[in-house]
Amino acid sequence: MATEILVGWAPVLRGLELKTGTKGVFKVLADGELIFDKAEAGRMPRAGEVRGLLEERLGAALAWRKHRT
Repeated sequence: MATEILVGWAPVLRGLELKTGTKGVFKVLADGELIFDKAEAGRMPRAGEVRGLLEERLGAALAWRKHRT
């Protein structure tokens, strides 16, 4: 998940935190803003869900990296 986020938005993010803790705590924060909280949602994020939430806040992922083959 961290790789997917960083590949898409690293140039515009000041920070990224994926927080885990006791009792199944799981939070995703970008630039200090809560993006996803397992406790609020009552579940883990679905595949691509965090990416979609970031796109709502930051716009489409950037094509800033050249693909290496």
